Amino acid sequence: MLSPKNVIYGFCLFTIPKKDKYLISLYRGSDLDIIACFSTSQQYHITKYPHITHGKVKNEKGEIVAYVFDIGHVVGKTTGNIPFAFPKRTIIPFDYCFQNKSQQELIDGFNNPRICFVLSEEEYIEILYSMYRSKYTPIRYKKIFEKILNELCV
Repeated sequence: MLSPKNVIYGFCLFTIPKKDKYLISLYRGSDLDIIACFSTSQQYHITKYPHITHGKVKNEKGEIVAYVFDIGHVVGKTTGNIPFAFPKRTIIPFDYCFQNKSQQELIDGFNNPRICFVLSEEEYIEILYSMYRSKYTPIRYKKIFEKILNELCV
């Protein structure tokens, strides 16, 4: 269920308050189990970066701090091969989005999780590259993202 590029949706028990949430699976391996990230459509994050329509977000210092999915921007396909775009402007804030657990632990953190869609290869590469370039991404993840990017972009 948590293969790279899969996006899970369900009622999340990790968050406060508990609520419906998207979890994007970025990596699955024996060395770190699964690296995944949460996205948010909370106004606090969205209004901080009104000038970004889609893609990496830079702060005033030019540092990459997040990734935005704009409404209507197709980012992948459902399991039924239907194009998917987030229903609200959604952001991945790199300063606290990461989860690193086993598949079972992540799945147990949701009620009724389902694969909502699969990221396109292009979107997946853009997200990983943005995370790789961000100072907010933990070093241990950057090494894995670099390896994946080297394999995908050769």
